[in-house]
Amino acid sequence: ARHPRRHARLRRWGAAACLALLLGGLGLNQSERLLLPLLADHRTASGEVRSLTLADGSEVTLDSASAIRLDYSAGQRRIELLAGAAIFQVAPQADRPFVVETSGGSTQALGTRFVVQREAGAEVLVGVLEHAVQVKAADQQRRLQEGDSLRYDAAGLHDAVLDLQRVTSWQRGLLVFDRQPLGQVIEQLNRYRPGYILIGSDAIAQREVSGVFRLDALDDALATLTREMHLQRRELMGVSLIY
Repeated sequence: ARHPRRHARLRRWGAAACLALLLGGLGLNQSERLLLPLLADHRTASGEVRSLTLADGSEVTLDSASAIRLDYSAGQRRIELLAGAAIFQVAPQADRPFVVETSGGSTQALGTRFVVQREAGAEVLVGVLEHAVQVKAADQQRRLQEGDSLRYDAAGLHDAVLDLQRVTSWQRGLLVFDRQPLGQVIEQLNRYRPGYILIGSDAIAQREVSGVFRLDALDDALATLTREMHLQRRELMGVSLIY
């Protein structure tokens, strides 16, 4: 009682230590999610897809649970993709390069429309919808033309042949799957609907799924999916167990 300032400092230090332990226990990805409201200039909630126009006239469409941070200067237009995925339609400005950075790599627009998507395991997908881009990661670089795609991580650039219309189907309010493991399908559904879906076994997670799901009717899609695959589903406090 005779040292209120000292006690206040101890409380602040204690609170900071507890927060650090909490973030460390949750892991890096969860820590980043908690900090997104402070770091992001634009972000979307789970299940939300939103388009916006930037100050230079470029257009960005943010996928569900996505976030970007802007760093515009007189010499460069720099965007950091903090989470999720985004489609960029770039306004031409020859004297101000348009660069999207995420996970240690960068994608520079060459008068183009392209998608950048952060994936599990610190991988990044880049796909060109119009014209071309220059991708750099781990001291490697490659020019991609319209229809091309690749993935990169800390080890460098990796070839990837993808159906970009399917990859960006969320922009049209759809999720399209073609012979994909159920585990990957559920991972996507978890990004677009409230609650959380768990799969009861690895064998079930490896079963292949094909279909087109509407983002505004994912509960119906999940019910149809479990019925067609002859699976059971149980709900408990926002968690759906499929087995």
